[in-house]
Amino acid sequence: MEHFSFRTDRWRWNEEKKVNERTTTFDAAKSNMSEKNGATFIALPKKYKNDPLLGYQWINPDTSIVNLYAFNYASGIDDSRYISTAKNFDMNAYPKTDTFLYIGAKDNFDVAYFRMDTIGAENGKLNEYGYKVVSNKNQVDDLVTLKRQAYRLNFENPFKYCLGTLSVSNAAQHFYSLSSRLTAPLTNILGRPVFYLRDVYMENDGVKDFALVQVMDTVAMQSADSTQLKTYMTQTLGSQITELMMKNLRIAGKFNPGLFVLAVDEPTLKLKFDYRGNSVTRVSTFRLKKDADPIYRRFNTALEGKVGDDSPRTMKFFRTSSMTTGKDYLFENTGTLTDQKAYYKGPRNYLGLVK
Repeated sequence: MEHFSFRTDRWRWNEEKKVNERTTTFDAAKSNMSEKNGATFIALPKKYKNDPLLGYQWINPDTSIVNLYAFNYASGIDDSRYISTAKNFDMNAYPKTDTFLYIGAKDNFDVAYFRMDTIGAENGKLNEYGYKVVSNKNQVDDLVTLKRQAYRLNFENPFKYCLGTLSVSNAAQHFYSLSSRLTAPLTNILGRPVFYLRDVYMENDGVKDFALVQVMDTVAMQSADSTQLKTYMTQTLGSQITELMMKNLRIAGKFNPGLFVLAVDEPTLKLKFDYRGNSVTRVSTFRLKKDADPIYRRFNTALEGKVGDDSPRTMKFFRTSSMTTGKDYLFENTGTLTDQKAYYKGPRNYLGLVK
């Protein structure tokens, strides 16, 4: 085995731990703590090295496009709370209503459900990041390049007619609120926020808790006045953090890998954004809960003859009164039935029936 080279003989996180060249297996480390402590490197099995989505939550787009999700607050003390709107939030009164987001009880009507929308911009797609595996070079066996997906959180009311009018946005005093694209107060400074769902813990039930890491849309921000951004961040997070943040933004590229993290302001239970690079930032973790009632109807009737799922498909529609005569199906610009032929003199831009 080729010897490893180190810049130090101590772990940075534990000055008493000597760095060595010894490796052990993942299974051995799980079952034997002394085995874990005795090795510097733990070799991961194939199922981890071969998983490009390791480390981040990913939702199949065919599923996310027809479903809504709530965020269960995994506090470790009371796991029955969710991201919620204010009790007096009134969608019809927007923007003259309390648009801040809170942590609330699961049994109230204010639990917020969101569409997990993917981003059309190239840097918002399921993209590769980090160490890139090159197949024609000597690489670690089974290792693949990692990928992650950013999501925009678009609010849906319980009746599902809101249709993403409001989304989670940055607001004053480093809080998050629900805002429309046209009225979001800080869009011209921070862009429209999108989030990575970054895995943090694996609980005993096998479910991963995640942190919401806000991706800074630096493309949108490039058109803004950097002085305005710096002034806002200084007022919000202080000059020391702002100087570090502005330095990171200049080297971030089009989408920063995550400058802010969503946290809970304990005195008010409001959702806030804190600088991820600050050592005193407390990271709040969540779990996704899929709404049992999807946005769109699943076609899984006996007439269709198959079990429905979340995949997109085309459908035929017919008049139920025509079932005994062979079914009159709905088609575009048919003109085949007698009562339709008279309309053929004009533009053929209507729906009609055909047997």
